[in-house]
Amino acid sequence: MVGLWLAIVGCGTQEIPPGELHGALLSPTERLIRISITLRGRLPSATELEAVREDPSSLSAQVDAYLASEDFGAVIRDMHAELLLTRTDIGDPLPLYGPLDQMTTDEVYAGISEEPLRLVEHVVVHDRPYTEVLTADYMLANPALAVIYGLEHDPAGPEWQVSHYEDGRPHAGLLTSSELLRRHESAGSNFHRGRANFFSSALLCEAFDTREILVDGGIDLTDEEAVAHAVQQDPNCIGCHQPMDPLAATFFGFKQLLRGQTIRRSYAAGCRWDPRVEASPELEQYSLGDNCYPLRLYNAGNELDWVELGLRAPAYFGRPVEDLPGLARAMADDPRFAQCTARRFYSYFAQIGRDDVPLELASELQEIFVSSGFDAKELTRAIVTSDAFLAREPLAQGDAPILLVRPESYARIIEDLTGFSWIALPEGCTDEECWSQVDLGISDRYGFRSMAGGIDGLEIVRPTHTNAPVRFLVHQRFAQEAAGFVVASDLQLPRAQRHLLDRIEGPETDEATVRSQLVSLHKAVLSMSLEPDHLEIDETWEVWSVVAAASGPEEAWKLIISLLLQDPRLTHY
Repeated sequence: MVGLWLAIVGCGTQEIPPGELHGALLSPTERLIRISITLRGRLPSATELEAVREDPSSLSAQVDAYLASEDFGAVIRDMHAELLLTRTDIGDPLPLYGPLDQMTTDEVYAGISEEPLRLVEHVVVHDRPYTEVLTADYMLANPALAVIYGLEHDPAGPEWQVSHYEDGRPHAGLLTSSELLRRHESAGSNFHRGRANFFSSALLCEAFDTREILVDGGIDLTDEEAVAHAVQQDPNCIGCHQPMDPLAATFFGFKQLLRGQTIRRSYAAGCRWDPRVEASPELEQYSLGDNCYPLRLYNAGNELDWVELGLRAPAYFGRPVEDLPGLARAMADDPRFAQCTARRFYSYFAQIGRDDVPLELASELQEIFVSSGFDAKELTRAIVTSDAFLAREPLAQGDAPILLVRPESYARIIEDLTGFSWIALPEGCTDEECWSQVDLGISDRYGFRSMAGGIDGLEIVRPTHTNAPVRFLVHQRFAQEAAGFVVASDLQLPRAQRHLLDRIEGPETDEATVRSQLVSLHKAVLSMSLEPDHLEIDETWEVWSVVAAASGPEEAWKLIISLLLQDPRLTHY
């Protein structure tokens, strides 16, 4: 075990040893592990593993249980965080002014980063058609969002509740999400084209900015009139702008952007008009009071500004639409939405590129998805039980490779095994920013999430699914902290309340007792059932003995648990 771990850390490319069986597909228990981490971000329990080992056909029922769990909702949020890029804790936070002065930045961030993700989760876990992420006439709000936007929220109810925007906007699911629109802003003379491209790319897999188009020189991009003429008349520009600009026209009721600095200036001016900020392009036809809490991001009076600017009328790829709900319905009815969703789900779970999903597989999943009434759970079930996903090795295009545990999953697994959460307590607060705590395992305030293969939502927008050395360094530090915590904690608790050290009482060095504990650790952390005289237990006992003799049993347990928590059979599945 120790030699294998050192080999992988040393070069980052060591092959993972084969599992219980050889063949085209994973063994039943290996499948359960892969499916559990995929659907819940957690390891299966010993009871679940034993049930599948005794009766492989019970795997189907276990998949159903995982899909019905709260953890699956969290995974759905994780998936869509990579798609929508709203988890941006390194970005400009909303200042803690006015009614937010009693909140912390992490409380506010939890609301603004999760708002569109909670909508998707609500649709999926309540078995509603996935098309409702576009057509929903509601949104989800927590206490922070209720203050920020002036929303209804029952203090006696759950943290996240179905609510509605009160600024007159038509609801159209993700298309009218305040935090999604604030994240994907439209500055200067972009006129919401960036938003149109984002939604088309994310939800239809139809990106305008990746089309191969040659643009003739001579266009002065600083001249708005010249640019406006080019996008209407230049054949090279029309190729993109003919379908994109009509999509963009549906967003004209929304502010192009609203940043923390605008809110700060508005409060500095007493939330009233001030000559110093009146000319700001960010303010448009809004008053300064609209940039103080509760914020106003929508103004119906701006909906027809595309007419004054001489831009194309709202339409969906040549089909006229009246408003954002009309656009949402057209997108939901478009076969590209169903196929793109199938591609996105498989791409996320199998950790391959969206464009690398074979057309035949994507079409098969699309058919299952549509015939189920756009049931995201049925789509997920089809993916995680498919031969392509459960292949031992990627023998065909689209087969899932050896998967790497994502930062969010690794943090959940570590907490389950040890009770440890990697929390930082920042010092110092201002009137604008005050982080009470930061979960290092799933945050980029200090860069750990992106180093562990995740994204920061702003500068790093694609996850890494390779054995980069920095990933091992994060796992090493995380595992060391968790091992130190669980050893100190377990040795102070009765056996029945412990996380990992359930076979020893204290500083025992008796070989039989230690071997028994090592067997228990391998079963808990690596899902391996070994005998006390197994070669791997022999090797681990030797390491434990050397460290115990030099530094004491407690330090020996910290090292062994730390190594197990970094073992590739845990971090790869």
